[in-house]
Amino acid sequence: MFGVHDVTVRFGDRLALREVSLDAPPGAVTTVVGGDGAGKSTLLKVLAGRILPDRGTVHAPPAGRLGMLPATDGSWANLTVQQNLEFAAAAHGLARSESRGRINELISSAGLDAARNRLSSASSGGMRRKLGVIMALVARPDLVLLDEPSTGVDPVSRVELWRLISRAAADGAAVVTTTTYLDEAERASWFLALDAGRPLLCGEPATAKTTFSGAFWASSDRRSGLAWRRGRSWHHWGRELPKDAAARQPDLHDLVVAASLRAQLEPTDQNDQNGARASETSTGKRTAGAAVQRATTGGNRVIPNLAKRAAVPLLSIRSLSKSFGRFDAVREVSLEVNPGEIVGLLGANGAGKTTLMRCALGILAASHGSSMLFGQAPSREGRARIGYVPQIRGLYPDLTARQNAEFSASVFGQLKAERRRQTEFRPVRGRAEAARRRSDSSQDEALSADPNQSTSPARANDQAEPRAGLAAAGYRDVPVRDLPAGRQRRLAFDLALAHRPELLVLDEPTSGVGPLESSELWEIIGAQAESGIGVLVTTHNMAEAAQCDRLAIMTDGRLAAEGTESEIIGDTQVVTVETIDWQMAFELLSDAHLMVTLIGRSVRVLGAGLEHVGQVLGNLPGGIASAIITMERATLDECMALLTI
Repeated sequence: MFGVHDVTVRFGDRLALREVSLDAPPGAVTTVVGGDGAGKSTLLKVLAGRILPDRGTVHAPPAGRLGMLPATDGSWANLTVQQNLEFAAAAHGLARSESRGRINELISSAGLDAARNRLSSASSGGMRRKLGVIMALVARPDLVLLDEPSTGVDPVSRVELWRLISRAAADGAAVVTTTTYLDEAERASWFLALDAGRPLLCGEPATAKTTFSGAFWASSDRRSGLAWRRGRSWHHWGRELPKDAAARQPDLHDLVVAASLRAQLEPTDQNDQNGARASETSTGKRTAGAAVQRATTGGNRVIPNLAKRAAVPLLSIRSLSKSFGRFDAVREVSLEVNPGEIVGLLGANGAGKTTLMRCALGILAASHGSSMLFGQAPSREGRARIGYVPQIRGLYPDLTARQNAEFSASVFGQLKAERRRQTEFRPVRGRAEAARRRSDSSQDEALSADPNQSTSPARANDQAEPRAGLAAAGYRDVPVRDLPAGRQRRLAFDLALAHRPELLVLDEPTSGVGPLESSELWEIIGAQAESGIGVLVTTHNMAEAAQCDRLAIMTDGRLAAEGTESEIIGDTQVVTVETIDWQMAFELLSDAHLMVTLIGRSVRVLGAGLEHVGQVLGNLPGGIASAIITMERATLDECMALLTI
């Protein structure tokens, strides 16, 4: 049994880990979940012997029996896939004759045969992450440490990555991964949620609710108490269930967000790892408070008469195709985004999502088909009515938050008069009207307004300009490069909303942030939609995809599926296998070239029937009778993987 017990790590005055314990048993996947700065990488480095804790004990194998993937992909850019693996094998002391077969096996299992002689720098992000994983596995280590192996990787590639990770566990290795994706934590045998170096919640994902006291319920609006948005509804937690509410079974996302909210309300020294202590009163007299539940309408005023004026979709794509030479990047795609609608655009890397968006906005010229933006051909004036949050945040790291806001204001100020005429704003009373008259109105107000002021979408016309909450937190004059990842994301959102857009285009808007910060940003997105703003969002996070009103999945440049999450999954099922010989079952099914992965120690088989799986498992020591084989509803990412077969 590997792991750490009661470990504390300090870097000067900063507490990186506080009394953290984690077990990593052989033959299982253990996952640590949290956002940037939660302490995930520090914990892995403690296990790897690269950081010595200030207190606590560490149980790990010798360095030669340990494989590690760092937060980067861990490969050498100027070496090919083959050369990277040969170098890793030599570093572990494997003879060439011994490593040759192992390298061929790993390249094949990762689906990198065609890229064997390709430079790492010329490979896609998903390929580099898969390469980094198999480099960590090349010496068959006893302990495998994978730091965010799938962050930024598309859902289809993530299924493939999890197959590799599951294979390592099935071979008997103790595997510890870190992630910001809660749906990945649900695949692990055991998870630990960290926040600012403190343990929030831990246990088996399927039974974590039993360690968390209190009640969970849902409603159509935010009420008193701890609340967070999930799609079009609000989820709540409190010590007792209100009389007018129906209890609901929380998933891991609900548990971790509730634990994060509660941790911000409690004194640090009173938090416990399993979240057994409750601080919320059943009467709801104590709410999440300003530090936790800020007003999250994004401060964006409703554009009057938007719904009446928007007789046509905000964005309309008709049979659009884009070719680069003989390569068809987008093929006959049609898609709409209407006012008040959140549309999720999903697909593997290289599926054509970015090209489609660039053509839709008029940045690239389409080869065939058309795109209409606010009922007209895309133009500079039309794009000025869009709020855009890129995956890389779109901020200037050497400028402060205030300076970034001032620069953004100067850019949009060039088209202010024309855009104001187009959007037909009615006069706004009070503070907002005075603020807008200033040359840097929207953005300066975003940095200086009270972040704790309560607002609601229904009264958005009477409120102040967007608020980043940076001034109260002391971040107003801090260079962006020194801001925490969550604060950078929040600033990017506020600047995208400051010029009062009618359409939001969001590219991986919560990449790298923790569950609570992600929940807060999705509160902003949901509030914008309720105020009439259309939203087009790309995401690799399946929990976020579930919050969209409609999904569009692209595969190989085409629109492969469109509809709600439930409609896309439909009656698609996968085979699940429960057996004490799960490792052998995994091996047999993998050798039969079936698409296999794990959730805990349940083996899941995609794209195969019960009869076929039963035939393969006839070679188990106890025969087919030693396994329970059933059909279960597929997950969204599994459906996406099946669409690519």
